[in-house]
Amino acid sequence: MSLPEKKAAIFHAVFSLVEQGRRLAELKVSEIAEAAGIGKGTIYEYFPSREDLLRDAVLYSRAQGYQELYGRLSAARGFEARWQVVEEAARQLLQCGEVFLAHLPEQGLSAPVLQNLYGTPGERAEIRRMVESVMLCLTESAVQEGLAPRIPSAAYLSMVGVGCITAFLLRVALCEQQEQEIVPALADCRRMYLLALQ
Repeated sequence: MSLPEKKAAIFHAVFSLVEQGRRLAELKVSEIAEAAGIGKGTIYEYFPSREDLLRDAVLYSRAQGYQELYGRLSAARGFEARWQVVEEAARQLLQCGEVFLAHLPEQGLSAPVLQNLYGTPGERAEIRRMVESVMLCLTESAVQEGLAPRIPSAAYLSMVGVGCITAFLLRVALCEQQEQEIVPALADCRRMYLLALQ
């Protein structure tokens, strides 16, 4: 996703502030502008409201994450190497989810904005294409190594991918001993993925 330099600086300022432990509900447009090194009025040239800015920052972050994941998957050779990339991404998602989702009810975003974190229909279609491309990359190596008989439809692969990662995140989130649950949950996630391809 190519962005004008100032818009990218705005998003990175939001990410930086959140990484410093700030809640989205606490962020003021003036603070974001200062962190981005631009004037407050410049932010309103790109975003009609604070809520739109925060929503778009989340969507941009997700798109960047998928692009990075796809790049790392494409560079890895063989199913095991690609699965290791997936496991690493799942662990990162778990950490990011703790930071963002732990305070979601108090983030200060309106209900319509929270309901629309997946974006417009066009943005949702783009997310679906990104998930499908990641799953196709992983599944091609599984088929080449005889771990799966064929590559299923893109829609099926997307459903399998979303189902596996959701199951992993929920299993770990609902466990008392979360750290000890990560490795067995990832192993079960791998088994579930490969079974779904049979």
